[in-house]
Amino acid sequence: MTVSDPGIAQIQVLLRRALAEVDRVLAPSGCRYFLAYGTALGARRHGDLVPWDVDADLYVPSADQPRAVEALRAGLAGTDFAVEAPGDPGYEYLFPRVVLRGVHHTLIRVDLFPLDVAPDSSGARRVLTPLLKLTAQLHMLRVMDLAERRHYDRRKATVARLARAVLSLVPARAIAGAHRGLVARAGRLGSGALWVNTCGSYGAREYVPARWFVGGTALDLGGLALPAPTPVDEYLRHVYGDFLTPPPDDRIAHEVAFAREHYVEPLRSAGVLDR
Repeated sequence: MTVSDPGIAQIQVLLRRALAEVDRVLAPSGCRYFLAYGTALGARRHGDLVPWDVDADLYVPSADQPRAVEALRAGLAGTDFAVEAPGDPGYEYLFPRVVLRGVHHTLIRVDLFPLDVAPDSSGARRVLTPLLKLTAQLHMLRVMDLAERRHYDRRKATVARLARAVLSLVPARAIAGAHRGLVARAGRLGSGALWVNTCGSYGAREYVPARWFVGGTALDLGGLALPAPTPVDEYLRHVYGDFLTPPPDDRIAHEVAFAREHYVEPLRSAGVLDR
């Protein structure tokens, strides 16, 4: 299926610009960063963003994240982009992201996912994975602006509203602290041979060999060369299985319709995209 949607195309122009700004700021900083998830897949399979994607993903190892956020805060000053990070007012995630100024951070974003040392024991990983997911979700529910979750149906919005009422009794910093405690404990149980995105949602597929992020290679993404896990095909098979075969047309059509409703139209209403 060929995707030709002017709204999605305009979003992708902004995403490429955001990625270029991240690369401009972080490349001379010494902070490591790598293409991740669908953005790595798009660069490998399409030489660009996946045609229906409306966000972008990078890994930034946790050891480099404080310096990366500091560099981005300074380096993005005066540009159309900014960095939002855990602890910023109204920001609900436990990882930073680069966003377009003037619109909600969910609409145009480059997520900067952490890579932390994972436990060597498979049993410890099985315990860790749901706990990390729980604390991340609780923090999101505690802090998020529910009005910006336009894709929530009535049932999901009601559940989220009830959860927020209960969580209002718990300080957001306490939930974030519990998450950080889990990450620290996990790191003490690992040798460093295995890393994990501690804010990820792919379960066991979030655990990746640290050697994939040593040295490295660059992939072309719409004319921008960005670092990627090596070997990238092994990484993508680990996350997606048969990553070279595009999804069926009905799945692509669903993704395009979702992007139009929840990203293109809000950004048009905000005056960011042309009508």
